[in-house]
Amino acid sequence: MTGRLPLDGARCIVTGANSGIGREIATALARDGAAVTLVCRSRERGENAAAAIRGATGNPRVELAVCDVGDPLSVRTCCDALGGDGRVDVLVNNAGIYAPQRKVTKEGREQMLAVNHLGPFLMTNLLLERLDGARVITTSSMAHAFARLDLDDLDAARRFSSWRQ
Repeated sequence: MTGRLPLDGARCIVTGANSGIGREIATALARDGAAVTLVCRSRERGENAAAAIRGATGNPRVELAVCDVGDPLSVRTCCDALGGDGRVDVLVNNAGIYAPQRKVTKEGREQMLAVNHLGPFLMTNLLLERLDGARVITTSSMAHAFARLDLDDLDAARRFSSWRQ
């Protein structure tokens, strides 16, 4: 057994799928026959990626859901729309950012924390009923080796270091 899922007809969702690792993952899933939803912050970049993936794989079941993973309202709206389509077989939490300067979301959360951790956690939990028996994959980088979790200052309001955050 190779550990690979049979993907013909499977439903897969990939966040941060308009470029980089997310796009490569989405392309591979589509090439293997899955119906793939690209979750992207930019409609234009997401539509371009979806069209390119459809063209490269010959799979017409590649669609776009516009969502800012760092915005809880956007995640909730996206999950409501995605949830109506039934079961999800694979969720890839890939969207992530590195911000050299501290930025705060409109909800008051530090941006990297919101996008890299809180958003994927919320999305996974909102889709949980549809993920029964599914694979949930969260990508990351080696940057975790530099991070320090300060439970008293999660949003790095008192002391910000991009690498530590």
